[in-house]
Amino acid sequence: MIFLEKAKTLNLDKKAVLYILFYAAATIATFVRTFVYAALLNPTSFGELNKLILYKNNFLLFASFGILLLAQKRLPIAYAQNNEPEIENLIVGSLLVFYTTSVLGFCLLLFLGVTKFISYQSVLLYCLLIFYSISQYVFLVLSTDLRSLLEREVYALLYAVRAVLILVATLCLYWVPETVTAALLISIETIVSLVIFIGVVIKKNKKLYFKTNVSLRRLKIWLTRSIREGMRLLFLSNAVVVMTSLDRWIGIFVLTDEEYGIYATGLIFLAAMDTIQVMINQYIFPLMSRTVGLEGYTAAYALTKKMTFLFLGLGFILFIPITVGIRIVVVLALPQYTESLNIIPIFVLMGIFAISNFSISFCSLCNLEKAISFIFSIYSALIFAFCMILNQFINYEPIHIAYIALLSSLLLWLTSYILGLRASEKYRNCKR
Repeated sequence: MIFLEKAKTLNLDKKAVLYILFYAAATIATFVRTFVYAALLNPTSFGELNKLILYKNNFLLFASFGILLLAQKRLPIAYAQNNEPEIENLIVGSLLVFYTTSVLGFCLLLFLGVTKFISYQSVLLYCLLIFYSISQYVFLVLSTDLRSLLEREVYALLYAVRAVLILVATLCLYWVPETVTAALLISIETIVSLVIFIGVVIKKNKKLYFKTNVSLRRLKIWLTRSIREGMRLLFLSNAVVVMTSLDRWIGIFVLTDEEYGIYATGLIFLAAMDTIQVMINQYIFPLMSRTVGLEGYTAAYALTKKMTFLFLGLGFILFIPITVGIRIVVVLALPQYTESLNIIPIFVLMGIFAISNFSISFCSLCNLEKAISFIFSIYSALIFAFCMILNQFINYEPIHIAYIALLSSLLLWLTSYILGLRASEKYRNCKR
């Protein structure tokens, strides 16, 4: 009750408060769950799990050919205009494209298994990975639908329920630790996600998600027109994502599963810092946008610059306490990962750069997505090529990959800052 009274003084309605509480619960449960995964698995199995998660994340990015991104852009407008054909096209189209890609993936895996190109065990594992991806994707589509309907608190509640249920199921495995594998953990996530999705869809909108009388001819025409815009959005939106995950891809090529597991220990804490940045940016970005509209780009950049150096300075001040704290946690709770202690400071630095990078948000306000995507794509290609060439001459260790990740993080921060500075000069005293 006290929290709700405080919220009223900040002009937050009940739904906004519930959204914040549920989102915070989901974030905490997700972090604890990943920590529990590391505690249950040895470094080799944890490395395998993180590789599978990386494959899943990238399959989610590209298998819909940008149609889901298009839905995130158009669906709120379609609901506002009560445009039912467009709503159907966006939701059914995004699901159909992803299902089609998934079926092709299954067929390819079966072909590779029959021709003995990969083992049957690998076929089963990657088929499970596709099912895992499907469960996450349908959840993303449902989340996009709910947010477009402005039901943010329901969307946050579903994420919180899913995260808590997966965490509880994972904690139960402490009684049978010898049975825990990467495949078992992603199976749990798959089952929980699908059960929640089916339950919510049956209650809220069964006719749309399980529609059988779709006009395939109309949908084909719509997809033909929309796929190009979807691919453009895919390129613009994911260049930064690809660059920030570049170190993990390089690690897959040059590290063993055990070394990758050691490296992934640092990713647990980096993910926590990235989440903090997202939560902060959800408040700062609307404030920056509002400042552009009321006072112009110069005032918005002044706010951006102030927040950037405030969090950068605060991060450097807290660098040693945070590093020491994380090292203590690893030694006490994850003794099998003590080899990761030397890379923890590097990940803390990366977290500081991530949390303080408000310039990239200012760049998006200045419509610099194309420039950002082009520059970061070039960075990613050059860094990856250089590291693969260097692999012929040195034996990579987790700390080398951590330095590569730090370089990518620093380039991301500096480039965003320079582009933001130039944009502020270009739009000086202008308003949106």
